[in-house]
Amino acid sequence: MIAASVSGWICILIVPSARSGRKIRHRTRFVAWQPIVHRNPRISPPRARRRRPAGGGNAAAESPISARTGISGTVRRVLYRGNNGYCILKLEDDRIVVGNLLDAREGAILEGEGENVTHPKFGPQIKAHWLAERIPEEPADLLAFLSRGSVPGIGPKLAKLLVDTFGSELPTIFDRQPRRLLEINGIGEKKLLSVRRGWERLRAVRRVTAFLNRIGLGPQMAWRVYTELGENAVAILRTNPYRLTRVRGIGFERADQAAAALGLAPDAPARLAAAIEYAVEDQANRGHTVTSRPELVAQAAKLTEQPVAAVDAQLVRILTEPNPSLRETPEGLAPTSLYSAENQIAQDLSARL
Repeated sequence: MIAASVSGWICILIVPSARSGRKIRHRTRFVAWQPIVHRNPRISPPRARRRRPAGGGNAAAESPISARTGISGTVRRVLYRGNNGYCILKLEDDRIVVGNLLDAREGAILEGEGENVTHPKFGPQIKAHWLAERIPEEPADLLAFLSRGSVPGIGPKLAKLLVDTFGSELPTIFDRQPRRLLEINGIGEKKLLSVRRGWERLRAVRRVTAFLNRIGLGPQMAWRVYTELGENAVAILRTNPYRLTRVRGIGFERADQAAAALGLAPDAPARLAAAIEYAVEDQANRGHTVTSRPELVAQAAKLTEQPVAAVDAQLVRILTEPNPSLRETPEGLAPTSLYSAENQIAQDLSARL
């Protein structure tokens, strides 16, 4: 809610966030730049859940016994499954895997990467950096995978027709020769389009899920990220992980952690720009439509632990962009959206006088 006074009139305006268009929400926690030691910082379930089934444990109490290891196998039993995607799984070869997988289930064929650790109580296990369910190759497994609705538009009946017709070649046909699906009785152009879109979405969300796990974000964020950034989400985030701040539920702190996991330099322009945007929104949350330049630069410099001169140089670059997100006024710096909204209020009120 923004208050403005124009020609003696007092006006109240509710405006969206300067950055994302959503309603402004209060976020004030400041964090320093720190490299992430564990690539998945949420490897343990919430502290309130003290009692865990065999195979679980506190990551801090685990002792690494080897370097990174690949994960491949079929889930024999789900030992624990939390609402946030955290799970403890027992594979068919009796290995215990601890990590994040949104839809953990018995019979799922996994792929991933992690490290071997020894838990003081439960013994050897694999702490996964990322996990994903692999699309099966064997016809029977592929049939089970498709029958449970993994691909929108494909139910049990159609799944059986597809697997009976194409067998283990079906994933390749989906990817490279989708028009061959028209050989199936009941699949026309409209159904083909629906199935292709469902398959492409499955592939894209799986890529996003695996990528987010690698940078410390759980699988429950995958759909939000995919919806906001689209099928090119992974490429976008590799270029600028701070685009995560446009996703509901992800603020500067979590995006900063992801950027550190990707090896982004502490003084990277994208990081400084994101800190400036965060500082602007933080000031707006406090009810300030305009902030003095020294104050804004100082806040962003403190947030990033970078020199004031470097932050100010990045601010200059932002102000000289073709469509800058900030405007410099005699009173200070204002988000372009709020600056435009206040000018529109002034014009509307002037027209009524």
